[in-house]
Amino acid sequence: MDTIDNPNGSGALVSMAAELPEKLDAVLRRALLALGATGETDRACRLAAEAWSILRHEMPRQAELHNALLHRLTTMNHRRKGNVT
Repeated sequence: MDTIDNPNGSGALVSMAAELPEKLDAVLRRALLALGATGETDRACRLAAEAWSILRHEMPRQAELHNALLHRLTTMNHRRKGNVT
């Protein structure tokens, strides 16, 4: 993980923890996509919608990525059921 010098001059290293939530969210989205690919699209959609609800106010960019994932999962589900050509 990247670090920077502590601005108080102590020389201590400060973690770039601001990137951590986005990185974890990317892992969550990949996991939900993998879950959908196993045929569990309904479960993956519910979890993606729940993540969107949690993120929508504090992290709107991440929330929109979950919204896009939800639409992708829905398309996967329709294709699996033969509803989309």
